[in-house]
Amino acid sequence: MRIRREPPTFRKVTVARTEPLTPHLLRVTLSGTDLQGLDPGLPAASVRLLLPATGATELVIPAWSGNEFLFDDGARPTIRTYTPRRFGAEAL
Repeated sequence: MRIRREPPTFRKVTVARTEPLTPHLLRVTLSGTDLQGLDPGLPAASVRLLLPATGATELVIPAWSGNEFLFDDGARPTIRTYTPRRFGAEAL
């Protein structure tokens, strides 16, 4: 299979806090040293969180297909996309 583009970089982070702002809006605070070098000021910056499967005890990293991440069985992983509102490099 021909890879059309390089996969996004995985950064291991911890969800330090979640805070519901409205019934449909959630503030998520991430922490971890892998956030060093992240530039959320770029146009269309976003952070994608790869979530473990329901009931899973560990996170399985899917394979890059050239346009998306897929598991060996062809299933798509659960990924949520968030827009960074603030970045505190001093908190790393």
